[in-house]
Amino acid sequence: MARAAEGLASHAGYTRALAIDLLEELSPSVLFGPHGDAVRRVIEAGSALDEAGARALASARHPAAEREYGKAWHRWLAEQPAAAPYRNLDHAWTLSIPGAGPSRSPIGHGFSLIWKTVSASAQDRGSPGSLTLDEDGDQVLADPWETALGALLDAAMALGAPHLVDREAVTVLTAAWNTVFNP
Repeated sequence: MARAAEGLASHAGYTRALAIDLLEELSPSVLFGPHGDAVRRVIEAGSALDEAGARALASARHPAAEREYGKAWHRWLAEQPAAAPYRNLDHAWTLSIPGAGPSRSPIGHGFSLIWKTVSASAQDRGSPGSLTLDEDGDQVLADPWETALGALLDAAMALGAPHLVDREAVTVLTAAWNTVFNP
């Protein structure tokens, strides 16, 4: 026990454990909020995406989707206790805002995980140049993958955080999702 407690900082955001008792198994979707199953489906779609699917999502993305996605972020920020520095920024491609509130986003780490799965799909099943590095060494998706990512982020927002979008925004944000996955 003493060795396990060595070096543990009092301000650490974790607790070390030597053993656990498993009380019940929970669905991983609980990590993404009350509508986590819908977010999980979007993540799975991103993980299985191929070039044809990316093109289909990209061509079906509504022209107003970026605007509606950003508006949903602004609604979420209005509910967060430490969001003031982020409120008047463009959030059209935001994945998370650490420190704005108790969660990084309306669906936890869901948006970041969608980015990771689409990036992995582009690398595994995309044509050469689908995933490149910018001058800072950050991974960048080329189209149609970038726009397909946007379409999946849109769907995750609408389905995973429905309290942040009105009926018209749901139609806009789920246009590509419904065209490709729910024809």
